[in-house]
Amino acid sequence: MADGIKRAQQTFEQLRWTGYLTVHIAWQGRVPFKSADALRRAQTRNVEGAIRHAYLTVPFYRDTMRRLGLTPPDIITADDLLKLPIVEREQVQRDPEYFTSEGRPLSEYLKRQSSGSTGAPITVFEDRGALVRGVVLAQRQRAILTSLVGRPFGYRSTMIAAPTSAIREREALFRVLTWFPRPLRTQRQFLSVFDPPEVAVWHLNEFRPHVIGASGSYLDALFTYLHETRAAFHRPKVVVFAGEGISDAVRRIVSREFGIPVLGLYQAVEVGNIAFECQHNSGYHVNTDICPLRIVGTEGEPLAPGEVGDVIVSNLVNRATVVLNYRLGDLASMLPEACGCGRTLPLLSAIEGRSDDWIELADGRQINPLSACVAFRKEAEVWRFRLTQRAPGDFRVAVVVAPDADRSEMTTRLRGRLQANLGTDAQVEIEFVDAIEPLPGGKHKAVVRKDVLLR
Repeated sequence: MADGIKRAQQTFEQLRWTGYLTVHIAWQGRVPFKSADALRRAQTRNVEGAIRHAYLTVPFYRDTMRRLGLTPPDIITADDLLKLPIVEREQVQRDPEYFTSEGRPLSEYLKRQSSGSTGAPITVFEDRGALVRGVVLAQRQRAILTSLVGRPFGYRSTMIAAPTSAIREREALFRVLTWFPRPLRTQRQFLSVFDPPEVAVWHLNEFRPHVIGASGSYLDALFTYLHETRAAFHRPKVVVFAGEGISDAVRRIVSREFGIPVLGLYQAVEVGNIAFECQHNSGYHVNTDICPLRIVGTEGEPLAPGEVGDVIVSNLVNRATVVLNYRLGDLASMLPEACGCGRTLPLLSAIEGRSDDWIELADGRQINPLSACVAFRKEAEVWRFRLTQRAPGDFRVAVVVAPDADRSEMTTRLRGRLQANLGTDAQVEIEFVDAIEPLPGGKHKAVVRKDVLLR
């Protein structure tokens, strides 16, 4: 009897989310072309819903708003979010449950972790509805991809990510929550960022994807290899980068030499899809109705378009971990001009501060910096780190940890994991520090070469 009820509940949930997906995904591609007033009205509805939910169920916002004498009617618009304090990444990193809704048991939420590429790994929780809504909202850029691919459904897509990434888990859960005929599904191939480019090329030639998605640093390595070796390569219809930017030089190689359009996607584990590029490559279109974004100076003051400052965002979709008025740690500027594509979403400049350097091993091989970052993912007491390559195979790691962390045991664990990924002959010096300062230009990078620090 109980099993039958459970199956019925699962079937109902699947039908509900499939219906939601069917109704909403069709028109999402048109949302970026709506009038500014229509987008502002949608934004206001989303702000009201997020604030009400946060006040009633999220400990941080309940405590903060009561301390400030605020109630949900005091925060209606995106501008009203400024009444809340700016939330720093370290606050969420050190106590994620304080920012997570008590509306459901923690076990019912999806646990998501960042790659750690900024040197400050973070854990957040996502409700199932946010997963499906995120797929719907991604249609805004997917409409561009499908126009380049030449088909709306059934195309092949390769994702190159860390094996520990939640992408596969999210894909599997999405297919449990929704139902679509197999011919309408995107065919997925998952490759590892730890694979050298020549291995990735072999798999790509076998699968022949229409779309390749990867971090900018991996695409740099992949297309530099193809450019230098002239290896046979199945050319996709479009390349998408996220996580960190692709270099200008490699972007020119991809678009001019290989004739492949390159699109950027700005996203973060805490807030989902923030902005996206279109074919004009004139900036990132900000999903301002579901992710209000502003640029502030060092004292939190608003900056004019064209001025570079900190990116502050609010996630109006997720009902598990709620972050409003949140400092991502990225530097960017709002662009004053409109895009020639006709989309009315505001434009953001290219993002600074999220690219890393590939690691050179003692034997001359180069590997993705995530090979170092993953060593820190299970260390809840590590608050920030930076690995500096002093020479091939020679590394210094600066680590900021919780006050009560056992530094001796942590040193042993970290050195073992790093040598497992970087080579048993790698020299790894681990130093515990009180703080890690940003690099020149304000960048926070988890992995750098010594020569970069001297630039």
